[in-house]
Amino acid sequence: MEKFSFVYIISFFFVTLLGVLALSYTGERQDLSNYIEVTIHEGESIWNIAEQYESVYGLDKIEFIKWVEENNDLTNLTLKPGDTVVIPIEKKMLYNNHLLAKEK
Repeated sequence: MEKFSFVYIISFFFVTLLGVLALSYTGERQDLSNYIEVTIHEGESIWNIAEQYESVYGLDKIEFIKWVEENNDLTNLTLKPGDTVVIPIEKKMLYNNHLLAKEK
């Protein structure tokens, strides 16, 4: 009986571990090479960057920050000057928006 309990407990932990791994697996990593990378300057935050690019992207500031956090593997949003992060703006979007602004 005691041996059966030990096997049951080990099996339970193994199944639980597999469940956690399956839930944390998100599939293939998104290709971030098409997105803009920005360097953080003194006194700057993700919130400031979200405000700066607000007219270019279709996300609200909270969604912008969440995207940055998830796609840059940030556990917290404390960034130091010199850190670089990828933001949810495709390079072609910024380029097209810049061209349109010059045409006006």
